[in-house]
Formats: sequence, structure tokens, C-alpha cells
Amino acid sequence: MLNPVLRIVPSLILLLLSNACLNQQQSCTQKNPLILEDDSMKIIFCDSSKGFSCDGIVNKAADNHKFVKAPEKNPALWRIEFRSLPNSGDKKNNCFITSLSDSEKSFTREDNSITMSWKNLSLPGEKNIIDVTVVITLSNDSGSRWEIKVDNKSKKYGAWIVEYPILSNTSTPGTADVVFPGGKLGGFLKKNNVEAGYFTYPSIHCPVQFISLSIANSGLYFAAHDGESKSKAFQISVDQSIAMKIQPENMGMPGTGYNSTFPVVVKPFKGNWWHAAKIYRAWALKQKWAQKEKLIDRKDIPVSFKECGAWLLLWQGSSAIKEFTLLAQKTLNAPVGAHWYEWTTRRSDKEYPYYFPVRSSNMKEVAEELVNSGNTVMPYINGRIWDQSNTDFYEPEVQSCLALKPDLKSPYTESYASKQIFSAMCPTQEFWQKKVINVAKELALNYGINAIYIDQTGAASPANCFNKSHNHPLGGGSYWVDGYRDMLTKIHASFSGKHVALTTEGAAEPYMDNIDGFLGFEKYSHESIPLCQAVYSGYNIYFIHPMPDNGNFNFFVMMQGRLFLWGIQNTWLSHKEMEGEGFLKKYEKQTEFLKKLIAVKLEAKKYMIYGELLGELSPLNDIPQINATWEPTSKTPVSFSQSAVMGSIWKAGDGSRGVALLNFSGAPQVFEYDIKNRKRSVYLQPYEAKFSVIDAD
Repeated sequence: MLNPVLRIVPSLILLLLSNACLNQQQSCTQKNPLILEDDSMKIIFCDSSKGFSCDGIVNKAADNHKFVKAPEKNPALWRIEFRSLPNSGDKKNNCFITSLSDSEKSFTREDNSITMSWKNLSLPGEKNIIDVTVVITLSNDSGSRWEIKVDNKSKKYGAWIVEYPILSNTSTPGTADVVFPGGKLGGFLKKNNVEAGYFTYPSIHCPVQFISLSIANSGLYFAAHDGESKSKAFQISVDQSIAMKIQPENMGMPGTGYNSTFPVVVKPFKGNWWHAAKIYRAWALKQKWAQKEKLIDRKDIPVSFKECGAWLLLWQGSSAIKEFTLLAQKTLNAPVGAHWYEWTTRRSDKEYPYYFPVRSSNMKEVAEELVNSGNTVMPYINGRIWDQSNTDFYEPEVQSCLALKPDLKSPYTESYASKQIFSAMCPTQEFWQKKVINVAKELALNYGINAIYIDQTGAASPANCFNKSHNHPLGGGSYWVDGYRDMLTKIHASFSGKHVALTTEGAAEPYMDNIDGFLGFEKYSHESIPLCQAVYSGYNIYFIHPMPDNGNFNFFVMMQGRLFLWGIQNTWLSHKEMEGEGFLKKYEKQTEFLKKLIAVKLEAKKYMIYGELLGELSPLNDIPQINATWEPTSKTPVSFSQSAVMGSIWKAGDGSRGVALLNFSGAPQVFEYDIKNRKRSVYLQPYEAKFSVIDAD
């Protein structure tokens, strides 16, 4: 919590100098930029005439490379939007102030921190009613901590979005490799980035709370170290400016300000995005969502789920699902997962949250047989929305649980392929929680399954709820995450000791102590990186979706091979790819390749399932590049090149390490590498995967 009282400079001389700056702000600070510096970094701030905008972050660990440059026009360290509830989105109801706005600006400093203040800022029709204080603190071990406090005495406006810190022009567009969160694997590496992005947390679009950028061996880590997972967003502009956008509790209510409950951490480092991920991992594994045992010690998760070889997308009757699942298990010689859609007599993507009665009278028997054969059976339910066409939608109990928009009366609405209109339900409400809990309990205890997929829980961003009857802060805050965490805990408790895995779409981190596996469902491209595995490998399961049906073997190798190297459970085959002999004949090469990948991974499960993914393995020798085409199902194919052989480094719980290698090409390859001053050379046949254990630490 940021102390609202300005830090007191202990030295009388410094106090006098500070007072001189306060009284003669323009002449004093314009001539001398503010500098905050330690052994690892130097932060440069403009003078008060430019709102103390950040004008440089120097990475002392990487040849004093400088990130960030304040723009000549309209520089800003922070920007705050104010609104007045109820608010229907009318822009006339909005107003903004920034660190450039008219105010009494001053600063004080200590050895490792600077405190800046803006007093008596005004809003339309109300003068001198906002004070803003920011504190930036250095620590050699953890980088810099950025906090902000907004005092608001307005009788009309409340803080809506607090944008802080703003780091302008972090790099020249087209020069930095930037991590964008989101997608199937948790992130994308945008090389020589020129794109903009907006990422709402927690959601499939932003499963973790950091981004990073790097130029050569100099990197910048930008993160929210927020153990409560409050609603927020990361923004990257085309000019490569980055900012944190925070949604305060009771946003838009008259008098609402903001007081940091977590720091934004900015830290330069030497290395690439893997180094940034490990900085975040060191913090993240101390948070409440990572306090259960490591995956290898989790007895509450079925082994068949943890060691699943491949996933199947199935929606037929139970007899056909049994046939396809056992066929896949036999063909791949490994446990498989049956993701079971349309098990209910209810219409697909309609009538939520109602599912029973089941479609097949022998569903229980089939599920039990598949589970007893070593497989995972995972039916679909939705954990977030209510179909407005249901006859009970307008019943008081249902209406009382709706998440409401900022107009304080209208529910959020959504529609998908079924064209039904749904409303998001607030997860804090007991009536809604019981609806989802009872469905999960019925499936777990009476239908023989050993996993349940609860859709949208980890994928959808919090629907900022303005329902005043819910006893939670309006708009921003942590209540949405808290509500789901509470619901998921109760779901597990309802299983009466039976071990049933819970999964969801997306990989939102704050649910991972109750969500045992995350399905990557959105975009997967040649730019995808295993961001979530880099942070949480050894603590959670990530599985992926689907094999393309175009028969392109090389694309299949590209897609599935990367998942293998990164320890992510492989493909999600659908029914149309598994039509008996047609599947085996049409996809014979793909099946044999996938079978070998799974066998290598299961043999190395101590590392590739239960260990930590340390990073990519760099070759000593020149590896040829191969041309490839990424063929997404809905967009124009993308041509790119990659190394013919790729590798990853893994660390087991006992400290020993191993190396996974895959030859993506149709020609034999040799891969040479050096770990701990021991050179090794590995020969790989076309499309061959290998895992080698190397010396323990």
C-alpha cells in the first residue's frame, strides 16, 4: 500500500533544496532531469514542465542500453480517466487529467526512491479536487517498483482508468522483439515488432501479468506483481510505448480514487524473453494459486490426465465415442483424453446452465470403461453464461445474479454460433455458484467421468460488474477472480474425495490451484511461444487443439513438434479425422510421427511432464533453415523459415537436466551443443525426436 504521506527527506540540506524546487519549480527542475540509479539500472525523468515523464531506462547489465524516450509533444508519466455513474458510455461524461495537467508539481527523494506529487488538479466544474502521488523505488535484486495514489474529492466524478506507468517509445519500432501475451500457448514473440496490442487480464488474451521486450541481449521486464489478480490491462502502442491500465474498485463512483495495492515492476535484464519469464516465475510461484504441491506430488489429479498422450474432440453417441477413444489409445499406444461434447439432450450451445438428462443411457458405463482402461473422459459444461431464452431467465433469483453494465441496470449480452443470446453471470453470487457446482457434482459422482471441462472460466475477461446488490466493489477489483476461486474450491469439495480434474479454456493463472489443465483454443502460429510453460511448467497441465484436416504432413510436424519440445499435451483430434480405417489410412504418417513423440515424452516424463522447462537449446554448429508454411484454418497461410532441428532444456525435481531434440526436416541432421562445458553431438534421422539426460546440477 502506498503511503499517502510524502516521504520526508532526513537531511536538512536536502530539505532546503527540495523547498527551493517547490518554490521555483520551473527554473530548478527544467535544468536538471531527475535520475534514480543503482548498480543494475538508471531511470531518467524529465523536469516538471514535461510532467516528470520517464525519459530513459538504462540497462547496466547489457552495455548501458537505453530503453524509453519521452516524446517532444504531450509526454506523460500517468493518465487518468474519470467518469460519473450511471454511465451509458457517453463520451461527454468522461474527462481526463495527465501528469502535464495544471497543478502544483513537486518531488522529494531518498537514496533509493523518488516521490513525485501533483496537487490541486481540477475536473470540469470542480477546481482543486485531485491530488496524485507516485513513488518509484529501486532494489538491486528486484528492479524498480512503481506505485501511485490518487486522492479524489470530487462530488461528481470517480476514477475510471488509472494508466500508470506510461513508458513512451521503449524502442524504435521494428527493432525490438516483444512478447505479446495470449493465444494457445500463452504468448507470441513479435520479432522486430511494429504492432500494437491491448491485453485484458486475467483472460485467454493475457494469462500472466507481464510483457517484455529485448534488443540483442538487452531486455526490459514490465509486470504487475499483483497476488490478488485485480482487473487490469497491458497496452503496447504502435510507437512501442507501454502502459499499465488499472480499473479501480468502485470505478466511476463520485470520490473514487486509487491507491496501489501492488507494484508495477520494471526491470532491465540481460537475455531474451526466457529470462523475463523466469523473473516472473520466481515471483509467481510464491502466490496463492501456486501453493499446492508440484504436479508430480498432486494425488488429487488422475495420473491418466497428467500423462495423457493426445486429446480427441468427440460429440457422437456414447458407443461411437467408446470406439474412437479405444482406437486412438491402441493406435498411439498411450492414454488419450476424450473431450466429450453434446453428451446432453439439450441443444448445442443453448439452454445453459441446463444439461440433464443425458443423451445416451449407457454414458456412465462407457465412461467407466474408458477411465478403467487408463484414459480421461471429460464432458463439456459452461461456467459463465445463462441463456436468455430459458423460461426462468426473468425469475428474480436469476436476475439477481446478472453482471450489470455501468448503466447499473443492463446485463451484458453475448452470442456465439448457435445465435442464442446469453448473459454473463457474476461468480460471486451463491445461487449461480450452486448451479454450476450441482452440474459438476452430478457428472463426477453419477456418470463415471474423471475430468470436467468448465468453459469460459479462464478464457473470458472479467465482466466488470456494476450490480449494487452483490456486495462487491463496482467495476474493478479482485472479486471476479475471488468468486471463481471460491466456486472452483466448492466444486472440488463436492466430489466427496473422488479425484476429478477440472479444466477450462485459456490459461488464466489465478485459477491454477483449482483448474488442473488449461486448453489452448485460440490462435496458434509460428510466432507462438510457450509463455505459460516457461512460467508454470511442473505445476500445471496445458493441452492443445486440433490437427488440421488438410493432410499436410509438414505442417502437422511443425505444429505438433513444437508442442512436444515444450511439454504441452498434443493434438485434439476430432471425429471427422477419426472415421475408422479412413483415419488410419489418410493420416498414417501423422499418426506414426505423433506416436513417436508421445513415446519419447512419456519415457522422459520426469522432465517433460513433471519438470521445469528451462529454455531453448542453442546449437554450436550451423543448422540448415527449412522453409515452411503455417496454415491456420481461417486466415491466409504464412510462409516462414525455421531451424531444421530445435531443442529444449528441462530440469527434473532432483536437479538433473535433460535435453529434448526434434528434427523437423526430411533429411538427417546433426545437432551439437554445449552444457556446462561439455560438448555433445546428436545424430537425428528425418523427423526423429530424442531425449537425453545430462549431468545433474
